[in-house]
Amino acid sequence: MRIRVLGTTAGGGLPQWNCNCANCRRARAAGPSGRRLQSSLAVSPDGAAWYLINATPDVREQMAHFRALAPGPGIRDTPLRGVLLTDAELDHTLGLLNLRENARWTLWATPAVLHVLESVYPVLPILRAYSSELQVRAMPVDRAFMLPPERAPGASVQVLATEVSRRLPVYAQALSGAPAPGAVVAFTLTNPATGRRLVYAPGLRRLEASLRAQLEQADVVLLDGTLWDEDELIRLGVAHRTAADMDHAPMNGSHGTARWFGELPARWKLYVHVNNTNPALDPSSPERRRLREAGLDIAEDGWEVEL
Repeated sequence: MRIRVLGTTAGGGLPQWNCNCANCRRARAAGPSGRRLQSSLAVSPDGAAWYLINATPDVREQMAHFRALAPGPGIRDTPLRGVLLTDAELDHTLGLLNLRENARWTLWATPAVLHVLESVYPVLPILRAYSSELQVRAMPVDRAFMLPPERAPGASVQVLATEVSRRLPVYAQALSGAPAPGAVVAFTLTNPATGRRLVYAPGLRRLEASLRAQLEQADVVLLDGTLWDEDELIRLGVAHRTAADMDHAPMNGSHGTARWFGELPARWKLYVHVNNTNPALDPSSPERRRLREAGLDIAEDGWEVEL
């Protein structure tokens, strides 16, 4: 099982187009090397068939930067076999429209997410207008299923979706503010042949027992690192929302994720979905130093692992 981190930042990326925070200024000054794309993964059972976890607005660039996702050998052949969604957030679904051409792939999402994408934000009707070959699968929660390989019959990736929130995206709340079971999930990806597993949780407000059980058995954890402090955006004067208002847990503080994240037995414990304002993005910052002292770090775009 191969995993590639396609992007590591929250919505807007780094630098964000309208932001002049310290991180964005530093990223602009560094040029292309200072950029970070929006949070997404690619996973493959055998190195031939590939599946995306979330399709960001940067998906075209992310695929272009990863040779394994290049088209061929035929003129319109592609190794992309599907997309799995953790939620219906715009920064995780806008890229679906960039994959509309001759869409011969499968989309997996929970019923709550599919409902939003069928009606409130009608991505699925739009995609079907371009391709009758798009397959849509309602993804179970707390019941594992398999992603098939392309060339190695014995290879597969076991996927387990664990609910982490019932909160719909802001744009969907205006029409239906009611909590929806399975609105946000984390994924546990397991190689059945080796038993090794990765947990991907780019959206997390609190640690429930069901997810903790998965985290404690993982070899790799990629965890929501949106904000450093609960009131980070308010102090910077860029928003009136706390981390909790955005349905995220901060890294820092008595209720922060760093307090328990470093205690997990996983070999790699990395933050993803990091907002452009988060001071820990600066490699020389005291915040980043604190993470590293706790056995944690922020994932880099392009980071790969084989499990």
